[in-house]
Amino acid sequence: KNKFVELDWNTVKQKDFDAQIFVEAIDRLNLLNDLMKAVSKTNTKILSTQANISGEIAKSSFNLSIKSQKEMDKLIENLSRVKGVIRVERN
Repeated sequence: KNKFVELDWNTVKQKDFDAQIFVEAIDRLNLLNDLMKAVSKTNTKILSTQANISGEIAKSSFNLSIKSQKEMDKLIENLSRVKGVIRVERN
């Protein structure tokens, strides 16, 4: 007699990976707030952040938990569109 076991393949959960993003921008009022909003648009979990200002240049780094390369690409695109951003890099 054959026995069948029902399987649910959708229960396999993809593991998130940690990534660091570096952003360099011209400093202005509410810059950090706008960068955080750009990150939150992708529903990306922020593990930690650090920001420093040197003259008129703001340098920010974000440690994030990323679900996929697609999410990473969208995140970089969102950050690049923030007013005053000079460059966005993944470290």
